[in-house]
Amino acid sequence: MIYEPIELIRLKDDNDRLIDYRDTNRTRLMRHRLTEINEALSTAELDLYDPTIQQDGAFLRIADSHFLYPAMNTLY
Repeated sequence: MIYEPIELIRLKDDNDRLIDYRDTNRTRLMRHRLTEINEALSTAELDLYDPTIQQDGAFLRIADSHFLYPAMNTLY
């Protein structure tokens, strides 16, 4: 399973809705840095050894209170 957000830089209004923006030198730099971080994250391996971990569909549930989504290894 691979999670790939469509756009790495997302701008939201006061109602938490995505809105358009113009690319600037700053947004291009932010996108470049996020791409580098995401490339590093995509190569990371995660080994968990805990008897409370259970697979719940695409999620890993830990002790009924914490969820991990291993396929989501990118930031935006």
